[in-house]
Amino acid sequence: MTFIVLGQQQAVASSLAGYVHIQAFAGVVLFSVLSAPLGAAAVHRSPPALVRRIFGAFMLLVAWRMLF
Repeated sequence: MTFIVLGQQQAVASSLAGYVHIQAFAGVVLFSVLSAPLGAAAVHRSPPALVRRIFGAFMLLVAWRMLF
């Protein structure tokens, strides 16, 4: 909401709401809503140890990316 409100003062294209591109936002929301149940089902079917390792590896990758 902050990006929408603060961006209202700028001269921007009609496909933007402030600093938010409406079509990109709609795409992210649509695919998140559609894929979240699939991801949750996949995690619940997987062994907990595997899920922890994959999540840990992902967190290390994010930390590495933030550092460098």
